[in-house]
Amino acid sequence: MRKARISTISFGGCGDPNESRKALINLVEKASFSEPDLIVLPETCVTFGLMSEARTDKQFAKVAKQIVKAAERVPGPTTEVLSAKCRKYHTYIICPLYQRKPDNTIYNSAILIGPEGNILGEYHKKHPAISEIEMMGVKPGDDTPVFEIKFGKIGMAICYDLNFRDVINGLSEHGVEIVFFLSMYEGGYQLQIWAFDFGVYVVSSHTGGYSTFVDVTGKIISRANPIYNPILTEELNLNRKVFPLDYNWEKLDKVRKKYGKGIKIDILVPEDIFALESCIPDVTVDDIATEFDLKHRKDSFKRANEVREEALEKR
Repeated sequence: MRKARISTISFGGCGDPNESRKALINLVEKASFSEPDLIVLPETCVTFGLMSEARTDKQFAKVAKQIVKAAERVPGPTTEVLSAKCRKYHTYIICPLYQRKPDNTIYNSAILIGPEGNILGEYHKKHPAISEIEMMGVKPGDDTPVFEIKFGKIGMAICYDLNFRDVINGLSEHGVEIVFFLSMYEGGYQLQIWAFDFGVYVVSSHTGGYSTFVDVTGKIISRANPIYNPILTEELNLNRKVFPLDYNWEKLDKVRKKYGKGIKIDILVPEDIFALESCIPDVTVDDIATEFDLKHRKDSFKRANEVREEALEKR
């Protein structure tokens, strides 16, 4: 059984990056009360406050210069102070910020910091907004890395990325189990679509809005309230996977008979799927699937396409 306690933070930022950094540290301190395995912060968490009042292109163009000037090196002011908190609370932190590389290239990045305070990796927003590219010179990323950490495989997507299938396709191909969505917009149904279509957890961290946990079935688990509950914590069981009902449902009574209260089965009839969750320490969902010949959704789709191709060849 692999479980992960995740805390996601909603934070709209302050006008001054230094004040935003102080406010973020205060929120991280509060999040530590729940003893999370990982804390996730929203997109450009230090500099977002600078752009919150920009309502027109002219206003944004002025603010954009300030944001570019405030872009940080990694390690740098924000990651250094967050690294100290990771060491103190033995937790991972995902820190999104505008990152300045040694050659002065600017990326909209998400930095993964480990429990020892070390930088484990970074993701560069693959699809920056047009204004980021044209007004700020932000360079698009070209990869969708997945990081294998102590509880599972995680990946990141940033804001506008949610509109482009190549991001989630790339994460899925690398076996991602939790997608962290760091954003200036909430995402809405799109978060549920990614979760449902790819059988992954999606956890969003929003700049002041409703950060959200989405189950592997696409159902919303919980949502933060930016005023009363800006820090939202949930425990996710990574031993939970999605299967099609077709060719599997008749086997479920045998699974229930053997494992009883050690498993949980959630059936979604309209979608023709079910989620199987193992709460048994030494028994994985994959173990159960192998034992009872349960077909994973990807495998079922693959087989369906193979049968279709065979039928076409016979014409």
